[in-house]
Amino acid sequence: MGSLSTQQQDHGPADHGWADHGWIGRGRVRAARLEGALLLRFHGLTTRGGKLQTPIADFFRKDYRRLRPSFEPYAVTIWIECGPTTPKLDVDNVAKVCLDALNGIVWADDSQVVRLEVIKAAGPRGAVTLLIRPETQQAMTQLADLLARADALAKPAGRPLGRPLGRP
Repeated sequence: MGSLSTQQQDHGPADHGWADHGWIGRGRVRAARLEGALLLRFHGLTTRGGKLQTPIADFFRKDYRRLRPSFEPYAVTIWIECGPTTPKLDVDNVAKVCLDALNGIVWADDSQVVRLEVIKAAGPRGAVTLLIRPETQQAMTQLADLLARADALAKPAGRPLGRPLGRP
């Protein structure tokens, strides 16, 4: 890989020192950066990993070299657009292939994805779009708040229902 100046390097979607930009890429894979998040779009749906991983790896090696894997937690939203000729796809299989394809590119390992939403809908042609953004601790704060509210509404005799069994 050729070296890039520090101003051109992006060390992950959360690196806010790098400006937003429109689409980069003209082939099956394109990327944009919006408000600190990475938007990735590709055509040619398949749940076979090799058929997806190769074009994504080629894109990031040739056209979008500024991204480096990071070790932070991520939230990912995946939109699967199914066209009239798109083969039948299971959302869980598409999600697995997409996350695996970005190992070593966006994140070190897909276990760093702590929030995942997958949406499947009809579209003019088959495509997948991913919105990848850093995850904050807001999710755990939201969970604690929901559990506390449910406990307050239930008013059980004994331990609150939302608390884990191993804790008093």
